[in-house]
Amino acid sequence: MENRFAENLRLLCNMHTQKKVANMTGFSQSSINNYINKASDPSIQFLSAIHDAFGYSLDEFMYEDIVHEDVDNVDLTKFCGSYMMYYYDNTGYKGEVHENMRNTLMYGVMSILDAHEGAGLRVCCCTFKTRREAEAFFGKVTSQDMNDLANLYGESQYYIGEIHANEHNMFINMSNTFFMDECYLIFNNPPSERHYMGGLGTINSVSRGREYNPCIQYILLSDRVLTKPEGDIYNMLQLDLSDVNFDRTVDDIIDLLKKLFVYNNELNNSLSEDQKKSIISNNLKYKFGQIIDNNMFRFAKISNREDDGVYQLLRGE
Repeated sequence: MENRFAENLRLLCNMHTQKKVANMTGFSQSSINNYINKASDPSIQFLSAIHDAFGYSLDEFMYEDIVHEDVDNVDLTKFCGSYMMYYYDNTGYKGEVHENMRNTLMYGVMSILDAHEGAGLRVCCCTFKTRREAEAFFGKVTSQDMNDLANLYGESQYYIGEIHANEHNMFINMSNTFFMDECYLIFNNPPSERHYMGGLGTINSVSRGREYNPCIQYILLSDRVLTKPEGDIYNMLQLDLSDVNFDRTVDDIIDLLKKLFVYNNELNNSLSEDQKKSIISNNLKYKFGQIIDNNMFRFAKISNREDDGVYQLLRGE
């Protein structure tokens, strides 16, 4: 009989992710990768772990083609409803923002509707320049029957799209033919059967500023109007790394100042004031330049743990 182990293990990882298979079997991802690539043969302990975690017998997993299970087939009805959207105005070049937060924050309203007849869910979305306009439109859509919302959105230029989800994330793909624009949103799919209250996610879109450039940013969904000040919402949507530790650098600078101006030593006595000033200036530029370079934005992740303040806000705490 033909050995089907490597092919079955690859399919299992495609269904559940290699990380999940590793966690559920207790074997490392590198070991699993070696098994998939036939760089090493599986141990009886690994086959036993596969049986315990996923229910496949040794003979079944070794010599038969396992059936692909659609793990993405999750109940989407908990997402149905209307949501306020909060995000940055992305028309500024290279993240340039206006000093006035009212000109920096943007707002929108999104409704996730049941398309019926097995067609899945569809998404309608309108964007607004002011908070007042968005909240007024949100009031309209939440007071109407869900079946009539498409007509309400049809009164303005709006985005339309589809939604799907797996056990970890919810994905929304939307487009607008008038603007010839498309965007892709990803949110966490919380492990709960309760109605989705919203959350922090990422949106990959096109900036319609001076140039039509790809742009990625945080976006906040809420199933109710948030009463928080704009400044608080503004801070939640930043992609920066806020926990920068300056302590060691400050200690080094203090030590240098003591050597140049306090201690009676050769360095202190041999240098002029201008030379000392130049040393301090160059040292500051170098050290703080290093801090800025090491903590420049490269990527950011949505985290249920680190972004708990967002979910406390959505729960009204």
